[in-house]
Amino acid sequence: MRWTRILLCSAALAGCAQAGTGLTRDGVAFGPSQALQGIASDSFEHDAIVLCSGDRAQCIRNRDRRDNGCWVERTPQAASESRALGGDQAADKNGSSSHWIEFTGRKTVNDGQYGHLGGYKCKLLLERVRVFDRLPQ
Repeated sequence: MRWTRILLCSAALAGCAQAGTGLTRDGVAFGPSQALQGIASDSFEHDAIVLCSGDRAQCIRNRDRRDNGCWVERTPQAASESRALGGDQAADKNGSSSHWIEFTGRKTVNDGQYGHLGGYKCKLLLERVRVFDRLPQ
């Protein structure tokens, strides 16, 4: 009987430890890793993604240029993948570029002030990048 209780308690504790799929990095709490997509924009002191749940054409057609999206942080793996997929292409004459991006990553659990001068309400941690296609300005 005693061993049964010990095993049940151990199993319950192990399940709790594995159930937490969130991540805390540099004091910022992120949710679980998930497949996401949207429009990435990069310019001087601006590296952000506006997330979109629709299909690519619909997202591009309906993008709201007033939405500055979520600040972006990349793991070394994601940075390497985005460069390999064309992320090192020259920016336009204003020094900015936009890309359609499909990636695996995490979003902050709570809204806050992230990125340059705290100008972004959320932050994304990109873990893997599958698609990174340049968009016309």
